[in-house]
Amino acid sequence: MARPLSLNGELFLFGLCNEIVLIGFWDLHMPAPTYTSSLTIGELEASYPTYCKALRMLVRDGITEAKAQRTVCWNRLETLHRCLPAQFRDPRQLYFLLKRDHAKAVSC
Repeated sequence: MARPLSLNGELFLFGLCNEIVLIGFWDLHMPAPTYTSSLTIGELEASYPTYCKALRMLVRDGITEAKAQRTVCWNRLETLHRCLPAQFRDPRQLYFLLKRDHAKAVSC
């Protein structure tokens, strides 16, 4: 199981083969995230399961929707939904579904 690490307000996740994936959140006063190179829709689609997994981990850790909205995974899920709404759910809906499933699993 990957373990998150917080560093300067950003949440990092150590993945397989010791790669570090930024999934984290920023302080409220910080601007929206910027990236050195933009990803293609194909690259975003290929990483969709990773973004969903990151969002699932945030839900499991009790992160609020407001904090989740400031994450890289939320931003990328939002981009996918905006570009291909028939194929990808709105991150708000995905967050709600994951939260509901997590609540059911905890109560059992």
